[in-house]
Amino acid sequence: MIETTEFADIPTTTLADLLGRDQVMDIGIRPLWGPVPRMAGPAFTVRCPPGDNLMLHAAIHRAPAGSVIVVESGDLDHALAGGNVCAVAQRRGIAGLVADGLIRDLAEVREAGFPVFARGVIPIPGAKKAVAPLGGRVRCGGVRVEAGDVVVADEEGVVAVPRRAPVRRPRRCPHQAGEGGGRDACRVGGGASGAYRRDPRGGRVRGVKDEGWRLSVLLFLDIDGTLLPFGATGPYPLYEPAFPPAAAGTGHPLLPRVDPALGARLTSLGCALVWATTWGDDANTALAPWLGLPRLPFVDWPDSDDDETTGLHWKTRPLVSWAAGRPFVWVDDEITDADRVWVASHHPERALLHRVDHQVGLTEGDFAVLEEWLTRGGR
Repeated sequence: MIETTEFADIPTTTLADLLGRDQVMDIGIRPLWGPVPRMAGPAFTVRCPPGDNLMLHAAIHRAPAGSVIVVESGDLDHALAGGNVCAVAQRRGIAGLVADGLIRDLAEVREAGFPVFARGVIPIPGAKKAVAPLGGRVRCGGVRVEAGDVVVADEEGVVAVPRRAPVRRPRRCPHQAGEGGGRDACRVGGGASGAYRRDPRGGRVRGVKDEGWRLSVLLFLDIDGTLLPFGATGPYPLYEPAFPPAAAGTGHPLLPRVDPALGARLTSLGCALVWATTWGDDANTALAPWLGLPRLPFVDWPDSDDDETTGLHWKTRPLVSWAAGRPFVWVDDEITDADRVWVASHHPERALLHRVDHQVGLTEGDFAVLEEWLTRGGR
């Protein structure tokens, strides 16, 4: 991932010169109060349908501190956020809000000093009904933004720096040319050397590598006992699907035990989700719509189970084979230390085997473990 601190002192004008028009949001996305502080942070992406802002309310509680929340909406009839939403976001350490839409309570937002870049202001609030995944690809101000892209905003505008930005290396950085600076002092882009910024003291610049870490990680996902809890003595809470029943899948009597919010939470991890369950492709027809997930690849298990004398779970060898050398997370309610030891000695990449309590299923405590492992690069 690109280190966002590298962009803290690079003007949007410099980034625009290096990245080109495609990464600069249109002039309608502007600071709504001034003088607005410069902000830079990783994008936490949200999509809100016209007239609804439920997922923005969810995002302010799920986005990591330092994030810039980027919202796709396009609605010019209802406010996406107001003073309360911005106040909560600010308390949680969110760097700012970039919204392809409108807000309200501008005086409160201005007084709090919370950076907001949006299309304008309207006093009419939106509804809070529509559930959708968080962390997907969005379009804001005409620019495609993905979770983890670096968003830089100041009084000149808003620029989205892709995690793998293409290299455009000018003979001289335009903003140094008039300041007596040297040649090639600014660079943003891929290649082995990563991204660079100008050293304010002159001389050598410092590089930043973009490993695309989370995108490379497979997340093998079990269902029974992981997403679908069972075995508790008391009754389970029952949920409504994320989407209308006709689109939400049918065919399993215990499906209402599955919290639809888990779909957005899993998506927000930024990994490549893979079903690792006996449900097979039925997971895509019954459960994926319930969670608001797209069709996912699934592991097609071999006909024979592993030798019971090894102590390994029957899924362990097939999952390592399916991973084909990629880092992975496996979330299941039957993992043992024998599986962890075998994977550590037979899999060339980093792996996390995380066991879930089958009586309660995935919880925020489990997500905290996954998030910490991913944040530390699997270490």
